[in-house]
Amino acid sequence: MNFFKNILGFILIIIVLKVSAQSDTNLLKNINEYNPSVHSISLILPPLQVLFDSAIEKSSLIKFWESGIDAQQYKIQSARINWMRSVNLEGDFRYGSINNVFVGPTSTLITTSDATRWGTGISLKLPIYEFFNKKNAVGVAVKEKEQASFQREAAITELKKAVISQYYELLFREQSLKIRNSNMQSTALQLQMTELDFKNGKIAISELVRLSQQHAANQFEFEKEKREFLAALLILEEIIGFKLIK
Repeated sequence: MNFFKNILGFILIIIVLKVSAQSDTNLLKNINEYNPSVHSISLILPPLQVLFDSAIEKSSLIKFWESGIDAQQYKIQSARINWMRSVNLEGDFRYGSINNVFVGPTSTLITTSDATRWGTGISLKLPIYEFFNKKNAVGVAVKEKEQASFQREAAITELKKAVISQYYELLFREQSLKIRNSNMQSTALQLQMTELDFKNGKIAISELVRLSQQHAANQFEFEKEKREFLAALLILEEIIGFKLIK
């Protein structure tokens, strides 16, 4: 008799789950409203590429290496024009009285006039070291920029791995939570039927105690798995930089 009751209980649970699955998952507005019998996080999650793009855009480490690339570009430009430090532009401007002296055979004539004098000039002093080291300085700056670019690509790869890992960890935790929830609902239904049989004197109290303990254990496993599920969700949200569920 108990066997058929258990079968009936499982059939009822399956019917409830199928009906619940028809609910619109997108109606989930708050994580506190999440019900593993009704909702499915896989229908809420954006495509992986969207998660990649958001994680890269929000990553402080990626921004750090991008700033390094920009800094190295400025360093390259500086190295290419560094020789100009040795170029000097000189200018001169004067205004005042000028004495003109004319010496003749019998006399000397001195005249005074106002005049403006000005002059400009450019001088270049290029040390031999600067001349031969310019190419090396530019080359070093270029290589440092390449290193920063490689570091950025490596950081993006690691970030994508983290997103993928956490994405499937969340799906796994949800599936595990659904199983725990199903087990808990099953023992809850069995417990109700067993309590009724006990009241009618059909079963011994030992059977009721055994099922009560089993149901309590299923409740504990459900709560523990729910905690892991929520943690996996929060970690993924932290990586991608936005809330999947408020």
